[in-house]
Amino acid sequence: MPHRLCTNLANLSAPHAGHSWQVAWIAETAWHVAFVSKTPLGLTLGPCLLAIALAASMHAMARMGETLPALTRQIQSRGFAGVPVAGYCLYVFPSTMWCAFLSILLPSVILRTPMLQMYSIVDHDGTGAGGTSSDGDGEVGGRGRDLLEGGVGEAGEATPVVRIELLAVMMLVLVTVAALARVVRHRDVVYGITSVCTMAAIVGGFKEVDFTMSRTIASLCFGVLQVGSTWMLLQLFSDTQNGG
Repeated sequence: MPHRLCTNLANLSAPHAGHSWQVAWIAETAWHVAFVSKTPLGLTLGPCLLAIALAASMHAMARMGETLPALTRQIQSRGFAGVPVAGYCLYVFPSTMWCAFLSILLPSVILRTPMLQMYSIVDHDGTGAGGTSSDGDGEVGGRGRDLLEGGVGEAGEATPVVRIELLAVMMLVLVTVAALARVVRHRDVVYGITSVCTMAAIVGGFKEVDFTMSRTIASLCFGVLQVGSTWMLLQLFSDTQNGG
C-alpha cells in the first residue's frame, strides 16, 4: 500500500512538478559547469542559471503543496491515515530542501561573482582592475584589491562590489523572511533546518574575503532562522506529545 500511495503522489504531481524538477536539475548542473570554468562568460551566466533553478524548484515545491491535500483526502476516503512517510521522503522533502538550499545560495553566488570575475581576468591577462598588475602570489594589487575587499573607489564613490554586496544583503534578508514565513505558516521544519545549515555554510564562507556587512547580516539571519526553526520543532514535538 505505501508503494501505491507514493505512486499516486508521483502521478498527481508529475504533470507540473516533474518538468520543474528537470528544469531545476539542468539549470543547476549548467551552473556548476559555468562556475568550474571560471571564465568571465561562465561567471556572468552562473547567477542567471541558479535563479532559473531556484524558480523551477519553487514551482515544484508549490505543486507538491497543492498535491498533498487532494491526495490526503483521497487516502482518508479509503480508510487510511494519510500519506506515508516514504511519500514525504521521496517527493516532498527533497523538493523542500532543494528550494531552501538554492534560495540561500543565490545571494552568496551573486556577491562572489564580481570577485571571481576579477580573479579570472588576472588568470587570463595577469592584470587586476584598471590594469593593475597582480603580484607573484596571484593576488590583485592596487585598486583591484580595494574592489575585491569591497572598499571605495576614487573620489569616495561606492565600488561595484559594494553595490552588489548591498543587493546580496537585501536578498539574504528577503529569503530569511520567506523561510520564516514558510516555517511558521506551513510548519515546514525541513525547510527551516535546511536554511539554517545552508546559512551556516554561507557565514563560514564569508571569512575568506572581508565582506564585513554581509558576514554580519548573514550571521543575524542565521540566528533568526535557528531560533525560528527550533521553536517550530519544539511546537511540533509538543503537539505530538499532547496528541498522544
